[in-house]
Amino acid sequence: MNLKKLALVAALTIASTASFAENINLNLPVVPNAAIPGAFSGGFGITHIEAGAFTDVLTFTGGIDGMFSSALITTGFFTNSNIDLSSVWVNGLPYALSPTGTLEWASIGPVSLNQPFVITIMGMAAPDLAPGSAISASYAGTVNITPVPEPESYALMLAGLAALGFMVKRRTNS
Repeated sequence: MNLKKLALVAALTIASTASFAENINLNLPVVPNAAIPGAFSGGFGITHIEAGAFTDVLTFTGGIDGMFSSALITTGFFTNSNIDLSSVWVNGLPYALSPTGTLEWASIGPVSLNQPFVITIMGMAAPDLAPGSAISASYAGTVNITPVPEPESYALMLAGLAALGFMVKRRTNS
């Protein structure tokens, strides 16, 4: 009787582990964006080599807290290269997802976030193949962080707009 239970537990364990693709956990840096002073950018590319469900966690560090925007895309025209995204989150906020198909995308932002920026991507690699089958399915994406303007910047902008308004009013009165 105990041998049957042990065999059942072993079979269930093997079956449950075979239904998931490999999960990927990466720590990635962001780098200064030369085009925008004070801003940072980062990129990623992930390839799954086994069919099945996955949960990938990408942690971006460095840079600044600020306005975060990000997008990722996957294209899979063949059954062994297709990825279906089920959810993408950053620090608890959901990305907008396209419908599943041969071309899928997810995007968010700009939203105000504090670092570290933790992106959690859940999906199914090669959903039409048996879990554990050898595949090569990938997705890639970018992150961008821009500084949040200081309150003094807003005050200076409002003062400038007020001065412009005063000048326009003065011209129309003369």
